[in-house]
Amino acid sequence: GRVVLQDNRVAAAFGGPSTTALIDGEGAVLTCGVGLHGRLGHGDTGDVHTPRVVAGLRGVEVRSVSLGERHSLFLSRSGHVWACGDGAFGQLGCGDFTGC
Repeated sequence: GRVVLQDNRVAAAFGGPSTTALIDGEGAVLTCGVGLHGRLGHGDTGDVHTPRVVAGLRGVEVRSVSLGERHSLFLSRSGHVWACGDGAFGQLGCGDFTGC
């Protein structure tokens, strides 16, 4: 099927284990799929069945996304990285072994 994002077109699409991330024409990030460990970035672990804007990244122009089995990384055009999900092995880079 075709994904419709109101008035914006998809500029980039990323797929991971049971997850999808889209970047729209204005750099906003939308995610959907299995929310295990909070890896979709919506502040909870719920599954999302249609692409939803990641509110914590509003105003950030994201250029790339990496979707892991238990976490996600978002790279901005300015070179900053945001992480969400399970940090049990330090993979989020937050300096500890929890989510950040």
